[in-house]
Amino acid sequence: MISSRPSRTRLWALLAFALSLLAFGLIPNFWVAMALTVVFGMTTNTVSIVSQILAQHMVAGHMRARVMSILGTTF
Repeated sequence: MISSRPSRTRLWALLAFALSLLAFGLIPNFWVAMALTVVFGMTTNTVSIVSQILAQHMVAGHMRARVMSILGTTF
């Protein structure tokens, strides 16, 4: 069984992802917007990595390659 830590990490990263994207759309200052794109990029990577980790731990071993190939086409 997987602990709840990756799930919490994913939720916090999704929250930061959404807030940075919202702030990027509302901020008129170019340099602040560029800083937000860095945050947006880091949270995008975090969500992707943690989602793959959760998928690998939740799927039975004999189905893992199939599930990861489908996940790979969606991310």
